[in-house]
This record gives sequence, C-alpha cells and structure tokens, in this order.
Amino acid sequence: MTGWTLSVQNGKSVVVAYIDLSRAFDSVSHTKLLTKLYVYGIRGDVLSWLESYFVKRTHQARVGTCLSSEETLTSGVVQGSGIGPVSFVIYVDDLFARL
Repeated sequence: MTGWTLSVQNGKSVVVAYIDLSRAFDSVSHTKLLTKLYVYGIRGDVLSWLESYFVKRTHQARVGTCLSSEETLTSGVVQGSGIGPVSFVIYVDDLFARL
C-alpha cells in the first residue's frame, strides 16, 4: 500500500494536486526552445528539421460552417506527438536547476 492509502485508512487527511499541463504545452516559445536545443548541441540538419516542424505551424478553427482565417503559431508543442513532451521537458529543464 502507498503512504496516502494508509493515511486515508487511518482517518488522516490527504491532499492531492492535479496539474493540467495542456496550457503549459501551449506556452512553449518556439524561439526559446530552438535556442535551448542549440545550446544543448543540437545543430545542423536536425535543428533545421525541428525548426521547420515547430515554426511553420498554422491553426484554423471551425465553428459549424464558419472557418476562421489561418494564423501562424508562435508558441506551443503538439501534445499528441512523440516529440512534444520531450520538447516541453527540454524547455522547462533549466527551471528546476534554479530551485
């Protein structure tokens, strides 16, 4: 059994915090992410490929039959992709070094 399970069984209070990282994924600056990747030694064709993947993204919204104009995204990593979570971790990695 885990510590919190035993606490509940013994009538003690347990505080649980859920963190929704979806907005955090949306706030990743492409420019800052690419700079961090460069600092970590990712250069050349790989960095160019990643830049193309992140920087050339657009977004369009549909409500019923109405379609918005296409806008270029300046921030955010794709949450459902394989590279999105890794990119997010790289982006926030230095935050933990400051604690």
